[in-house]
Amino acid sequence: MTNTKFNVILIAIGISLLIVLFNVFYLYRRNEASKINFNDKYIKDTVWKSDDVKLSFNGNNLTFIINDSEKINSSYTLDKRSGKFNLSDDEEFYLRSINEETIIVWYNRAEYNLEKEVTVSKTALSIAVEMASNVTEADLENVVPAVVEEFNAALEN
Repeated sequence: MTNTKFNVILIAIGISLLIVLFNVFYLYRRNEASKINFNDKYIKDTVWKSDDVKLSFNGNNLTFIINDSEKINSSYTLDKRSGKFNLSDDEEFYLRSINEETIIVWYNRAEYNLEKEVTVSKTALSIAVEMASNVTEADLENVVPAVVEEFNAALEN
């Protein structure tokens, strides 16, 4: 066998291996992608913010604001496989990642990382302050001194 024939055989084997590896990799990635299932339990009736961006979900309505300019105000459904929000105004808006504290969305070829807005119940806060005000020195006598100092400092503020 000549070197030319041997080289052709090696190249054919190499190309065949590349095709097999590509197909294996492609099938693996396709299977992994099919496991994606965006859970929308974290977005129901929430508000997410960064410095200049606000995203809110109210019932079945989505509002997306950048620099105080409303970009999207639409009813929506979420395709849990692709992460695409199906909006009534046909805007391209995608959910990239979500957990209890953060959400990442894509809009107009940009990615936005937002944090969940925490709302404080003023009623609950006033009840807690009122209860803390009713604590006496006798109630605190068996408490570690460092904790008593922190408690009194927090109560003063």
